[in-house]
Amino acid sequence: DVRDGCFYRFTPADYPDPTAEQTVRLSTPGSGPGFAGPSWDAPTAQTAPPSPGLVAAEPAETTAPALRLAAAGRTRRGKRGGPNEDAYVVADGLLAVADGVGGEAAGQIASTLAVTTVASFRPQYAENPEEGLRQAVARANQVVREKPREEPSWSGMACTLDVVVLGRQRSTGETLTIAHVGDSSVWLQPQRGRPRRLTTPHAIRNGPLLNAIGLADQIQADIFSEPVRAGDRVILASDGITKVMTPEQLDGLMTELGKEPPERAADALVEAALLAGARDDTTIVVADVVSEPPGR
Repeated sequence: DVRDGCFYRFTPADYPDPTAEQTVRLSTPGSGPGFAGPSWDAPTAQTAPPSPGLVAAEPAETTAPALRLAAAGRTRRGKRGGPNEDAYVVADGLLAVADGVGGEAAGQIASTLAVTTVASFRPQYAENPEEGLRQAVARANQVVREKPREEPSWSGMACTLDVVVLGRQRSTGETLTIAHVGDSSVWLQPQRGRPRRLTTPHAIRNGPLLNAIGLADQIQADIFSEPVRAGDRVILASDGITKVMTPEQLDGLMTELGKEPPERAADALVEAALLAGARDDTTIVVADVVSEPPGR
């Protein structure tokens, strides 16, 4: 379920080739698989292709422990009106949420470029996911940074970016690796119990962003890892919900929703933000760490 927002679900065979120039199509509801939202062409990236070996290759056979992410995402436009500038990706072992800023459609373009660029690098398959994410985030920053050279009206566009990957190598398959830029948030909910916020906002409270994709030529991202096991839950959220609910309210609601599947939990969190009067767009991704079914 995606309303007025940008979403793309990747399967391994669908990953865009980051070494090629591409156009990403966001289609109107019902007009294409995976995407929902306004129809426009995200401009082709003019950056140099990554060096050989930078994009992690998907192994012929899964070498990770028998864990996977069962995820669901929801996004809703805020009460302020205008286009939904959030975007998110749910892929095999990768989750990403971005919140765009910029005039006209620029914020939506920035957030979509950021999440699809990171997903195309497949950092979950890297032998070192932290380094894979570092390279992917740097490339996303480069792509967003260069777009206004093609269209001056996009000058100043930027976005937050939070990415969570579950490693797909045997040595990384019980570890979540997180990359954080901006003021969106990531929580870990061990055994779907009390959540623990993993990220710190790169912003002055109720003030401007201090760090974002596209703000500067060099990007500083918080990148770190957390061990996980089957039964844990991870939640990503744009600031639409954190601006209208206190940490105590969020902790209580997430704890109460721990018994619900990801789809219902994501629905409930988005609705709670709207009921609380969220003016900003709200995007939630909820993912459970589950055991891989036998025979997969």
